[in-house]
Order: sequence, then C-alpha cells, then structure tokens
Amino acid sequence: MKSIRSFVLRMFRPGLLRWTRPPRRAIPTLPGLFALVSPLFLGLAAVTATNNLLFLLLGATLGSVVLSGVLSERNIQPISVRLRGLEPAYVGRPVRLEVRFCRPPNVIPAFDLRFREAPNIIIIPRWTFIPKPPQVLDVHMEVVDGEEGSKTVERIFTDRGLARLPLCELSTRYPFGLLVKSKDVTPSLEIWVRPRPVICPSTLLHMPGVRSDQGVSVRKGQGVDVYALRERNHRDSIHRVHALRSLALGREVVLEMTDIEQPAADIGVATALSADAEAMERALELAQSALQRWRSEGYLVGLTTFSQSFRPGDCPLSVLLDHLAQVEPEVAWSNGHCPRVWLVPEGAVPPMGTTPLYVSSDGSLRQGVKSAV
Repeated sequence: MKSIRSFVLRMFRPGLLRWTRPPRRAIPTLPGLFALVSPLFLGLAAVTATNNLLFLLLGATLGSVVLSGVLSERNIQPISVRLRGLEPAYVGRPVRLEVRFCRPPNVIPAFDLRFREAPNIIIIPRWTFIPKPPQVLDVHMEVVDGEEGSKTVERIFTDRGLARLPLCELSTRYPFGLLVKSKDVTPSLEIWVRPRPVICPSTLLHMPGVRSDQGVSVRKGQGVDVYALRERNHRDSIHRVHALRSLALGREVVLEMTDIEQPAADIGVATALSADAEAMERALELAQSALQRWRSEGYLVGLTTFSQSFRPGDCPLSVLLDHLAQVEPEVAWSNGHCPRVWLVPEGAVPPMGTTPLYVSSDGSLRQGVKSAV
C-alpha cells in the first residue's frame, strides 16, 4: 500500500493535477460507488434470469445516477462567489470575511453548497488513500433561496499587500449524495493586508525630531469651548445663535468657539529598491506600530515613503495604514516633504539632512548619525 501511495504521489504532482483539472468534476461518494457498481450485477442477473423486476431495478439505479448529476450541475452552475473583508486585515491575524453566494433571479433555490480552497491539488474524496491538503477556507451553505446568501468566516493571510486566494472550488452533493459535483471558481476579493502588528519600541516613542511636543495653542475655530460672541453672518448655522444675548441686543449673535491645535508626529520609511526585503517588512511594521501609538496619544500623524507623502492631519490613520499595505520598493525619493527621522532598512540610503534609524532583518533598531545636507 505504501509503495502504491508513493507512486501515485509522484505521478500526480500538484502542478500536473492543476493543469489536467477539468472545469467540471463529478466524484462518486461511497453510496455513489455502490450505485455505479450495482448495475453491473443487476444487468447480468436480469439478462440471465429474464426477470422484469431486475430490469426495473437496473433502470432505477442508472436513472438515479443520471438524475443526481443533472440536478447537481443545475444546482451549482449559476452560482458565483464574492468575498468581502469585514474589518482591517493584518498579517498573521485572523480577519473576518463575508462569503456571499450570488445567483440570477427567477432560478430555483440552491441547496447544500460548499465553497473551499483547493490551492495545489485536486479535491480527493474521503474514501481514497491520497492525502488531502489542509483546507484554509471552508464554507458550507445549506440553502440559497433569494438572489444572495452569505456566511461569515475567518481567514489568516501571511503576506502583506493585496490579498489573493488560490484556486477555489464550489461543490455540492445535492440531491441524493451519490456524486460530489464541483467546479472551479475565482472569487472576487479586494482587501489590503496591512503589516504584522508589533509592539512600538521605546526608541520611536522618545526619538527627538519625530514628534513636535510644543504643547497646545488656543485659536478661534470650531472647537468645544466658548471663546467669544460675534454677530451672525450668512455662513453661520442657526444652531450657533445665542438666544438670550440676541434678544437683549436686538440682533443675532453667535458663539465663537475655540479650537485646540494638536501636536504632530511625522516619520519616513526609506522604501528603496536596494533595501533588504525582510528588513523592509520589519520597517513597515515598526512604522505602523508607531503611527497607531502616536494617534492613540492624541497626535496628528504623518507618513512619508519614496512613493508618496502624507503630512500630519492630511488624512486619517486608516489611509496611512492602507498605504503601508500597498508600499512597493522605489528607485529614489522624489517628494518635497521630508520628515526629520527615517526608518531605513538594511541596504537603503536615507535622504540627505535626516536622522536615520537603521532597521535590520530581525526588527532591531540602530540609530545612525544625521547625514549632511
């Protein structure tokens, strides 16, 4: 048995199986094997004994197999699958996905649908001795009665960037469980996987030049505290009118509020083409942890890479983290805005006049000397 198993595994390699994989497959189950083998004996007995009842059983057995294949094909043929992320995705952390089964209107309900990944090898039935690969995504949908049906599952992504699923399979055992009818599907999934969450090192928390700790300055604007009263103009909302003071003065006056200027924190990542790939990933992880920590402390955060620059307060934190998920190595830095401190992976060179923090492939930081302008 072991020699046969090793021979089959050598012959049916993942690439060969995927290349020879038919678009539609019908694999018999154990009851299906019985339904396929029994007509041989029933036909032989019916011809030998010339018994009409045996001919009737033979026809019913063959008909059940054909009917199972036709109904199974009609069950999965119009179905398409869409996947949508329900929360931000990070490398190595489970993320909730919504698997949505879509079907055309005015079609009979679909039953017993199963959607799963088939990354490298054809799906082998349970009764064979060929080992099946571990399934990463496996969803079972009992019935889809309307135009759409959905279920929520969890998936772990191991690579940063645009998440892509390998070859997936949609199968069904409907209606009799004799055949597992399946087809290949390519689900539509666009979700950006952010870098792996790490703890922000103390070097980034207390690095001079990263955060402008000049304190807060009060100025007029749309804040929460009352600053003064002034006459209303056409741009002011009626909700800002001070009723009692307006009645006393005989004209409408509005509340002028105070705005508090927040401190800013800004950092750059040297995403150079010459940088080491592992050190680049560690630098992006450190930048992400620093941005999240600074934002939780009330800072306006900014990020600069070789491809794009975001000044503090230009966009929310989620946009910066999504940009880290999309970062690709660039040839040279060509932005006008330049932070004082840069995270520099091994092999990269920081811009002139900046203070580099060199990042190794294991994530450790080493402070460098400020380069000359």
